[in-house]
Amino acid sequence: MKVGDLVALSAYGKKVKRTGWVYDEDVGVVKAIGGTAYWNYYIVFWSRSGSISRAYESRDYPTRGARWDWEPRLDRRDLKFVK
Repeated sequence: MKVGDLVALSAYGKKVKRTGWVYDEDVGVVKAIGGTAYWNYYIVFWSRSGSISRAYESRDYPTRGARWDWEPRLDRRDLKFVK
């Protein structure tokens, strides 16, 4: 996975609490990749979900987990390529 790839939440990503702020059927573009030699994380620009702070303020959809569980940095296994 590289910057500019079109992605969506994987089946695993839809189950974990840290992605509760992302709509299930949303798609996004990988904006940045960071991390260390042992762990990479991905920052994604989502088309409908916006940001964590906006999702927390509006609460216009059911979420997984609470605000303190949400994470803007996603693992590779949280994401899948969109065809």
